[in-house]
Amino acid sequence: VGLGNIMLWMFTTLLGLRPPSQFIDVSSGTSVVIVGPSKPRLSAWIIFIILGSGIFVFGTLLPLSEFIFKPRYTLQTKQQSLETIKQSKQIIANYPNMAMQINNIILNDSRLFQGRALYPRYYRSMESDSDYESWNAPRNFDRFSFYLVGPNNTGVIIPLDKQPEFDFPHAADVFIIGCQDDGYLKGLVVYIETTDTIVIGSPTSDSLSCPD
Repeated sequence: VGLGNIMLWMFTTLLGLRPPSQFIDVSSGTSVVIVGPSKPRLSAWIIFIILGSGIFVFGTLLPLSEFIFKPRYTLQTKQQSLETIKQSKQIIANYPNMAMQINNIILNDSRLFQGRALYPRYYRSMESDSDYESWNAPRNFDRFSFYLVGPNNTGVIIPLDKQPEFDFPHAADVFIIGCQDDGYLKGLVVYIETTDTIVIGSPTSDSLSCPD
């Protein structure tokens, strides 16, 4: 019995169909009779209908996932974070000019970013990882850097003038007021939502304006 005939017999058996009644025995030339099932269990059409219906139902359920799994970062979460920064006593007391500028920021401002901060780390001037990416190359100032994932994926650098004392956990939710600068996002004001901490980039001139 050839391999092709055996595969054909297995395929028809799985479908519940009657396999061919005879196969040729190559070694002896005699016929070998294999008796198939007297009645098919399921026709191929029934199997195809069941599979097709299952695929159709699964496809119609995919749009529902948008309602079941809601986006993590929305205009509502952006509004909440922006309001937190606007009401920050730290900013109002120490950076009054910056506080006035923040009060004038609207939700569709291009300087607003939100997402999850991956691998936050502090670097001294001219330090970096041995396998750094271009946005996190050694720079001539102390900084805190992380990679932002969310609606916008980008490397973020917060210039600092000393070792930070705040807690910045991996995969923290963050809200950023910042400017694009030399292949990375420069964080001017960073709100670490996970720890309810606001970080101001240094040195600061109380200005939130981005260069053209």
